[in-house]
Amino acid sequence: MSPMTPLRGALAAAALVLLAPLPAAQAGSFSATAFADVELLSAPVTGVSVSYFNDVFVNDGFASNPPMSYFDNDALIDAADPFLSTTLVSIGDALAPRGQTAFVNALLMSDGLIEIENTSGADVDLEFGYLFGLFADVMAQAYGLSTASAFARVELFWDLETLVGDFVDEIVSAALGAVETDSLDGSGTFTVRVPNNAVGSIYLIADAGGDAQHVPVPASLPLVAAGLALFGLVRRRRA
Repeated sequence: MSPMTPLRGALAAAALVLLAPLPAAQAGSFSATAFADVELLSAPVTGVSVSYFNDVFVNDGFASNPPMSYFDNDALIDAADPFLSTTLVSIGDALAPRGQTAFVNALLMSDGLIEIENTSGADVDLEFGYLFGLFADVMAQAYGLSTASAFARVELFWDLETLVGDFVDEIVSAALGAVETDSLDGSGTFTVRVPNNAVGSIYLIADAGGDAQHVPVPASLPLVAAGLALFGLVRRRRA
């Protein structure tokens, strides 16, 4: 065998590394879900009115090179006697061809309200039940420099307006800020007291979103790797 055969083989392998096209690189992806229900458990009371409102007030995102990079926000919300219901799902995927960057982010937020007005002639206690779940998942692929993150949040609080001031009581404050798969859930009941001739509000705020990005491998990196491999081979032959 010629003494140059191993070196020629290494050169051929290095050429294949340099010339072979890299696959499209999935920079990263995220998925975030925020779910929450609030339900009135007490029986109706004469002279006490309960109104329900729920809406999406932020639905936004950006993808650097659609359709390869994309985001999708979906909301399922309801507000009807006797409950509020919110489900927010936000996903994003950054996909970059060889040598290109990719970036995507998304944000989805909702604002729910249960307004209680008491004109019954006496103070009234009302019981509510709640249920929530948060989920976040991210993925980053090895080609180049890829990062991804996801977040989900639920806030539930009681705001009582009276002649002597405005009183706020936090019931639930739960959040995820994930760089890997994570989840959080909870349930329970709470009671609010509404004085006569007062107005109180239960607020349900939720959001979900994330971001992902990719910076490609520098074009010189395969050349450097091939050169280091050849240098090692030459050193072994001299040894």
